[in-house]
Amino acid sequence: MRISDITGDDLLHKLASLRPKFASAAQEVYDGWVQGDDDEYCGGGICDGIADAIVGVIYNNIDGVEAGTCSSSVGEQHTFTVVHDDKSGFIVDIP
Repeated sequence: MRISDITGDDLLHKLASLRPKFASAAQEVYDGWVQGDDDEYCGGGICDGIADAIVGVIYNNIDGVEAGTCSSSVGEQHTFTVVHDDKSGFIVDIP
């Protein structure tokens, strides 16, 4: 699909319009991170909280979708968000 083919009703358009909210939610998780030997993210894992926050943004702003997190361990462990409706599906991730 080309960007020029996207209409206001397409899931990709809706997700793109939420970019500022995704960034804000991710920043909130990041700002709550106190780096140190005993914090929950010291060995990694902040991506879990960010992916969960993105799922929350999606459910609070788009009806008729399913969203959740998915983990991959190719190269390194990473968690990202997957969202779909009855027509399309996308990965939402902040590298």
